[in-house]
Amino acid sequence: MMSMFPSTPTSGGLPSSPLTPGRVGPPTPSKRGNSGNTSIAKRKAHVARGNMAPAFVVVPQVPLTDTELIVYFFQSLGRPTVALRLYSRKWGPAQMVETLNAHRNLEGGYLRNTCSVKCITAINKGKEKYGKNWADQFREGIENANDLIATDLIRYPHDELEGVLDYDIRYLGNGLKKHPEQGVDGGIFTRCVKYCIKHDASYALSNVHELAWALQTCHLTDEEEAA
Repeated sequence: MMSMFPSTPTSGGLPSSPLTPGRVGPPTPSKRGNSGNTSIAKRKAHVARGNMAPAFVVVPQVPLTDTELIVYFFQSLGRPTVALRLYSRKWGPAQMVETLNAHRNLEGGYLRNTCSVKCITAINKGKEKYGKNWADQFREGIENANDLIATDLIRYPHDELEGVLDYDIRYLGNGLKKHPEQGVDGGIFTRCVKYCIKHDASYALSNVHELAWALQTCHLTDEEEAA
């Protein structure tokens, strides 16, 4: 299911009880990533694209943790704001790749060098588009922000909505080995993804906040079928 859909702010849309674990940055220091040559790096990037959501998809009206961004929306690291969000919050390419490979079935694993190039290219594009002070200002606002604010800060400006796609939540499970751990790396969004896959519920990124509300307010439980 794909269509154009404008994004709107998350803040104020859901109950004030915790929606995400609230951790900023990776959980622990990561091991050094695997090395590889250029041809292998390109092949792995191609494999990842086939299993994951496109880069330019609707940002849901629920907060996303850093880990959820990596696991469910890795191709969005090609967007300047997404790449800089993670870099600002102490995620380096090694940590990103370690997290991605732990959660997704990618033959041979995604390469750290490929991830580094992806993020640096995106951030440089942001500097060219938004001005030389953009990176410092954005970093200052997002590096310690809670997940609600950090998700609002990666939304598309109105003049960049053309070509943004909606996406069926169930497809986020393609190529997935495991979900982010609930209460550790995953929040309400992970809970919604697991629900949609388990019950074959046809929510999309554009309306998953409706499911999040129902789950968060106990109008619907993880064991119940969607009406």
